[in-house]
Amino acid sequence: MSYDEDEYARYVDGKWFEEKSARLPKDWQREREKWSKSRDFGNEFRNGMCHLLGRTQETGWAIENYYKSDAGKCFHDAAHPVAQHAMEFKAGSIGKDAMLQLKKDARAIRDGWTIEWFTAPGARIDSAVAEKIRELSARYPDRFTVVEVTKEQFVQAIQIGRELSRQREAQQVQKAREIELAQNIEAARSQES
Repeated sequence: MSYDEDEYARYVDGKWFEEKSARLPKDWQREREKWSKSRDFGNEFRNGMCHLLGRTQETGWAIENYYKSDAGKCFHDAAHPVAQHAMEFKAGSIGKDAMLQLKKDARAIRDGWTIEWFTAPGARIDSAVAEKIRELSARYPDRFTVVEVTKEQFVQAIQIGRELSRQREAQQVQKAREIELAQNIEAARSQES
């Protein structure tokens, strides 16, 4: 198993500063690959749901949008900045780390934003997070909502998200070929001169 030594060194340094022990290289690489796959799956869910909801770039929505507030920088999976409407997509379990995000979402709501969370069917939610979600939903019923998608919607969103990823990758390959062709033509012209 190969790994990027510089990236691993940064990881080890970060753990040292946190006064925590670091994983061995092969264990670190395995975790990294697992999280990469998890992130890809989450992105497929997000991209597919945005497509199903009609919330695309063409309609003013942005993927991975940042919003600054006095509670810190908020990151939203998708947002319409002009309409101040943001969405979060949770394809797996929702742990305690979501509490900070909920705090920032509450601040964004007070600043005029509407926030929607879309969760996978049957997603496990940490009890403290579930309580905070209920609290925000009760306090801001028109501004904070959580939607548990159906199994059918989830499967459809993943399928669409994967197809969109394949299309994007094919476009990137095509663009790289066009650039390489243009460079080769330019190089041939330079040699003729």
